[in-house]
Amino acid sequence: MTLTESWLAAIDGTNALASTIEFSRHGLLQHADPVDAARVMFEDADPVREFPSWPGKRNFEGKLWMASTSRHVPFESFWERIIVIAETPELVAPVSDAVLSVIAPTDPTKVSMQTSEALAQLRALIQGQLGSFSRGLVLVITGLTGTLVAILLYGLVMMRRKDFGRRRALGATRGLIVVLLVTQTGLLALAGIALGLGVSLLTLTVIRAPLPGMEFTAALTILALAASLVAALVPALIASLREPIRELRVP
Repeated sequence: MTLTESWLAAIDGTNALASTIEFSRHGLLQHADPVDAARVMFEDADPVREFPSWPGKRNFEGKLWMASTSRHVPFESFWERIIVIAETPELVAPVSDAVLSVIAPTDPTKVSMQTSEALAQLRALIQGQLGSFSRGLVLVITGLTGTLVAILLYGLVMMRRKDFGRRRALGATRGLIVVLLVTQTGLLALAGIALGLGVSLLTLTVIRAPLPGMEFTAALTILALAASLVAALVPALIASLREPIRELRVP
């Protein structure tokens, strides 16, 4: 038995090398990495289950003679099955017809086809509902984040109002004050986004959970940054409207 990295990567596009093969030999449970599986004598491994039989079964099982070991090895064949996946529930019926036309059996009674169109429609419905809920949740969280940014920045403006009054007295324009505050908020938002993405991706990698796509990550980054910049506009405008004479007045 020979396993190669290219063969493992071609199974379903996943990283099969990150998995572990579990098997039992002589009642002892063992583990092996996929790249080391070529050195394992699986013909000596204990069977994981019995081969069931029933009337009309269309795949075969039995024992194969292994010349290298001079013994019979239990074997079950699944080559008699063809699995075709349709991208959408609407394609289940036409894909089924296309598969039958490609197979073109001489005896149609020896070929059976099972479809799960109802399950596919249910899956599409659930995906749509989850997508709507996820979009709503993202918008709510983004709105709350923007509100918190606006409140914190407004408090900062009130604490530093005399500093902004001095800047205005020294010739800083209102536009410069707005740009200064919005730029500071944008830089802090980028740092927070980078930290959050790094921690999230590291956590997902450690627990071996699916990673989000690049499009989703980029869209979420742009949305969070835009929400922070928009939320910073109102406090920045308030800071730019502070009158130098009033802020620098000494009681």
